[in-house]
This record gives sequence, structure tokens and C-alpha cells, in this order.
Amino acid sequence: MIQSFIKKLEKYWKSEPVVDITLQFDKPEYKEETLLEFEERYIGFGKKLYSILIEKWPFIIDNFKFYKNEETHTEHSYALYESETETFVIQLAPLCEVIVIWNENYTVEIGTWHENEYEEAITQLVSHFMS
Repeated sequence: MIQSFIKKLEKYWKSEPVVDITLQFDKPEYKEETLLEFEERYIGFGKKLYSILIEKWPFIIDNFKFYKNEETHTEHSYALYESETETFVIQLAPLCEVIVIWNENYTVEIGTWHENEYEEAITQLVSHFMS
């Protein structure tokens, strides 16, 4: 009985995540936008993050798709990053001044309580989201 339970746990631990974060953006309230549309629309906290990323890694932007939610949190911005090895989302929440970076396994919130929110975002991206 115990061996059966252990085998089930081992299978669970070795299994792929059951959440596909890309599915969130298939919902009708999410509309894809270009980087230019994002830059024209979004005026809030964290806006410079993408230009800093492009400066550090010029081709990184090719792996992002930008989204806005037209029903709730309409002021937020979402950027879905997909490559052959990584998938994560950068969410900019201007009203609470937070950059949220997340995937199926890890979530981090970066805000004004950090000395430099952009440096912290880069550190988190390199440490937890990009190989």
C-alpha cells in the first residue's frame, strides 16, 4: 500500500505542470497588441522594462506577445514570452506599481520597495525564468 502511494507521488513530482499559461490569453477578453500599441497605450509603472530588455538582449522582443485585457484590469499590460525552452509572463500593474513575473512554477512581485525595480526584474528574469 505504501509503495503504491510512493509511486503515485513520484509520478506526480516528475509530471509536467498541469497549467498552460498560454491558455489564459486565448480568452476573448485578452486582445493582442504590438509593442508600439503598448508603448502608446501604457503610461504606468514599469514601462521602461521592455526597452531595457531590448537594450540588453536585442532579439528578446521577438519572443514576446503583448496583450491587454479589455474587460478587467484594462490598465494592465501582459507580455507572454515563449521560446523553445522557456515560457513566462511579465505583467505590469500600474495602479499598485508592481511588475509581476510568473510562470507555472514561480511568481515574483517587484515594486517600489526595491531599490531599483528594473535591476531587480532583470535579476529575477535571469535567475528564475531564462536559462
